[in-house]
Amino acid sequence: MFTTVRTAAGPGLKLAYDVEGSGPPVLLIMGLGVNRAGWELQVSDWKQVGTCIRFDNRGSGESDTPPGPYSTAQMADDAVALLDTLGVGRAHVVGISMGGMIAQRLALRNPERVRSLTLLATHGGGLAAAPPPTTIARFLALQTARTPEARFHHVSRLLYSPRFLAEHRDQLRTRMMTGALGDPQSTRGFRAQVAAVSGHRTGRELGLLHAIPTLLMHGTADVCVRPLNLRLLERWMPWAQTSVLQGVGHGLNVEAADTVNTTVRRFWAAL
Repeated sequence: MFTTVRTAAGPGLKLAYDVEGSGPPVLLIMGLGVNRAGWELQVSDWKQVGTCIRFDNRGSGESDTPPGPYSTAQMADDAVALLDTLGVGRAHVVGISMGGMIAQRLALRNPERVRSLTLLATHGGGLAAAPPPTTIARFLALQTARTPEARFHHVSRLLYSPRFLAEHRDQLRTRMMTGALGDPQSTRGFRAQVAAVSGHRTGRELGLLHAIPTLLMHGTADVCVRPLNLRLLERWMPWAQTSVLQGVGHGLNVEAADTVNTTVRRFWAAL
């Protein structure tokens, strides 16, 4: 489905989205360069307990790609505008990677719209947020990859632990090429979203969110957002529940889907 949302920063933005399930609204915010199909393994489970709203961020998937650079604040406003369009007042907000950064800004700018906050494999900015040089090189190589096989080669090593990739290579290749990464992101969209990630700074501001129930999850084998960032989020958000996934990579919502799904459902049920 498509809708045109209006924000103060730029009216008339077309966003692609899906709504599935029934129950309390759940807003799912995806990361850099991945479309809404990246939430497939969560929606298939969570739609039993909530109304799952997933969408393509500006600059990716079927949504518009206006000129950049973007900011996480701007993209948070996009998400709130979508909730407004759908008539949703409050939602459980779940964000992964860049989506987690957008979720932080959404909560800081509109805390009354957030029933709970779940941050997966993300960071609050600062020096620790810089990825290793090998990761940066792979992201750059991904943008110049011309074939689906080449894109899979690079992105799979960014998202998953070597063990998981070795055990599930064929399944992951099929899933990526037909779903979340079926169409390559435009260079303009990639650069604009990278600017949002690079410019993201929340840090100690996150302490303002102490009234919002919060869950943090991170894999110890994450090569995109180093696990040190989880420790910083814990310092800034001491009330948050934390789940550390041993040996799991950046794409924890796929690599450890059952654990993520169950942990988040239990978190919601206890509220």
